[in-house]
Amino acid sequence: MGRILPGTVLGAVLIQMVWVGLVVAQVDLYLHPLVASAIIFLAVFLDSVRNTLLTRLARPALSEVEWAATSAAKICTGLAVLGIDN
Repeated sequence: MGRILPGTVLGAVLIQMVWVGLVVAQVDLYLHPLVASAIIFLAVFLDSVRNTLLTRLARPALSEVEWAATSAAKICTGLAVLGIDN
C-alpha cells in the first residue's frame, strides 16, 4: 500500500490539473476524455518500459557458454514437446 497510494494520488492530481487546464484553454469538451486516456496510456507504457529495463539490468548476463547451453536445452525441450526425439 505504501508505493501504490502516492502514485495513485499524484496521477489523479495530474489528470485533474490537465482537465482544468483544458477547460481554461477552452478546448472542446469531447477531447477531454481523449487527452486523459492518452496520459494514462503513456504513464502505463512508460512504467512498463521502466520495469523491463530495471529487470534486465538486475539480471546477470550469461556467458557465451551458458547462453549456448540454455539455448540447446530450450531447443531439445521444444523438440521433445513436439514429439521429435533423437
